[in-house]
Amino acid sequence: MRARHQLVLDLTNPGAFEHIRQSLCSLLDDHDISYLKWDMNRDLVAPTDSTGRAAGRAQTRAGYRLIDEIKRTHPDIEIESCSSGGGRIDLGILTRTDRVWTSDCNDALDRIRIQRGASYLIPPELMGAHIGPNRAHTSGRTHTVAFRGATAMFCHLGIEWNLLAATDDELGAVERIVSMHKSHRALLHGGRTVRIDVEDEAVSAFVVVAPDQDEAIVSVSQIATSRGLPVGPIRIPGLDLDGTYWLEQLALDERRLGMAKQQPAWLEGVEISGRQLAVAGLPMPILNPETALLLHLQRR
Repeated sequence: MRARHQLVLDLTNPGAFEHIRQSLCSLLDDHDISYLKWDMNRDLVAPTDSTGRAAGRAQTRAGYRLIDEIKRTHPDIEIESCSSGGGRIDLGILTRTDRVWTSDCNDALDRIRIQRGASYLIPPELMGAHIGPNRAHTSGRTHTVAFRGATAMFCHLGIEWNLLAATDDELGAVERIVSMHKSHRALLHGGRTVRIDVEDEAVSAFVVVAPDQDEAIVSVSQIATSRGLPVGPIRIPGLDLDGTYWLEQLALDERRLGMAKQQPAWLEGVEISGRQLAVAGLPMPILNPETALLLHLQRR
């Protein structure tokens, strides 16, 4: 049965399995290839083997075995697994691949919800997340480079945008985001992600905390217009309650935050305790919809 002009190869058939294994290994042997994108765009419809028996589970296990064989003979190859729905991201595939494509949707606003949901199973460092073009192809929405970058930089960051079409200001913003990601990558990809519960449904927030609690980065995204302004204080969990931290903004561009003429004084930097952040919280500036605020905390 064809779907999207494609047929399914029965990997439970030893001949089909060996043909695919040899074909892939020959390509990797003959060419300088360091990365494979393992796409899965064809649904299994009533999967059966040559005997007519149900074969969905066996097909999945054969797929795992195929990846294992490729990794065994080519241990340095990086493999990215396919995105999102249809059970394509599971614990079995996560143990075998180096990254997963979180979703074909690269709209930064949609990605906030997608990545938060995926984070219940997938560590952010395994989630592919890209700075897309000004206009998202899946929604038609446009966002600033800063918002797109703030959404993507906590994950396995990439760029999905023809930079030849970018302005000098946009290129400068991309350079700042990439440099910031690189300078904090050990924390972003080695820390513990703590999702922050915010009473205001128009705000999404989380914090990445270093294992020793000496450092953290907080992300606060205004995903819609809040019903009331200003937004109440946001409590930041995960830090050492008895520790003292220096808190400052990680600015992705030079624009002011939101509509208020007066910004919170702490945006210029403040010394604050982990207990105060966890219990009393941090008063937020008034953010425009579809903008983000990044904060850096370093133990004193």
